[in-house]
Amino acid sequence: MQNMIDRLSHPALIEAMETNTEEFVSLWGRALGATFYHEAGASWFITGGPFLRLNMGVQARLTPDTPAEKIDDMLSKIEAHNVPTSWPVGPSLQHPPIESRVKARGWSIFDTSGMARDLQDLDEHIAMPAGVTLERIDTTEALQLGVQTIAAGMPWSDAGRDYILDVVLKRGFIAHPSVRYYLARLNGQPVATSILYLASGVAGLYCVATVPSARGRGIGRAISHLPLLDARNMGYRVAILQATEKGERVYRRLGFEEICRIHFWQR
Repeated sequence: MQNMIDRLSHPALIEAMETNTEEFVSLWGRALGATFYHEAGASWFITGGPFLRLNMGVQARLTPDTPAEKIDDMLSKIEAHNVPTSWPVGPSLQHPPIESRVKARGWSIFDTSGMARDLQDLDEHIAMPAGVTLERIDTTEALQLGVQTIAAGMPWSDAGRDYILDVVLKRGFIAHPSVRYYLARLNGQPVATSILYLASGVAGLYCVATVPSARGRGIGRAISHLPLLDARNMGYRVAILQATEKGERVYRRLGFEEICRIHFWQR
């Protein structure tokens, strides 16, 4: 039984945020059928696909005192695969001695907001824009629509979208006790998605995306609100997410506040 994080002031919140993301990324890699590597004090997975989200870092045991040679050894092993790679990292890896080596090797660092919300006072009522319906994905066909919608909303490259669609077609929809998928439709057409991942005592909200033609109507807020209600109904007290500068404004209106910064290392 996992220990629930019951308030935003909980001393283990940031650690739980990092662990939730690491476990979600690891689950994503397994869903893709990727090859996992555990070397040089780090874990990562590689599919070989030509897209950042198909090859990702998962975890590393580094400190500000880790020798530069060890950091270089870790990164060189990942770089040897010669594919686009991304790695979400929390505060435990954001130390200047570490990230200076990351930058020196040609990686870029994309800064986002690590946010959280206490679910106790979450409004039961979802503000539903006209013509919008929300659904929980539980079929292969709906999951395919979800992938296409995420790809259009993020946006993802065509190669990344097609790779993931092929995986869905081969494997079909597989229910997982810690994962919930959501789809919003506008006048019957899929326009927004979100994924809920329950682990490490918090409810992680991921892959919130709205297609460009449907933005500015409150659909992103609605497709975020439903999984938060589901999480609370399952006993979770705190929800977490990562937000870009534009997304941060939306999530603040939904009651989220910044807890830390989340960096994405990319090459």
